[in-house]
Amino acid sequence: MTPYPDSLPLDAINVIVNDIKNNAIVADRANFAKAVWELEGYGLKLGLGDPAPVGLQAAPPLSNEEVASHLESLLNPDFNFIPAAEGVVQGVPEIIAALPWQQILKWTLTVVASLL
Repeated sequence: MTPYPDSLPLDAINVIVNDIKNNAIVADRANFAKAVWELEGYGLKLGLGDPAPVGLQAAPPLSNEEVASHLESLLNPDFNFIPAAEGVVQGVPEIIAALPWQQILKWTLTVVASLL
């Protein structure tokens, strides 16, 4: 099996943000789907093992623009990867762990299904 990404997939995030902002999701669908797949893998890696995960259906859906905004916050060149605080997913910088990953994963599944 293909392993989950070990680190935040910044290249994939760039593709997703740019395609959303340029309304190029359909035109770039193969590249966009691969980027979403990498983001899904990273998000699933963060979420697996959580003793009390919140159901995906409980979270309201995010718009394309909201997803782009959340992901774009990770592309800041001045961003400093500070280790997570106590009680946050261990080994994951707090800003990454704080993103609404379940809503982002729900969005990735919805957008990929719409491309099929």
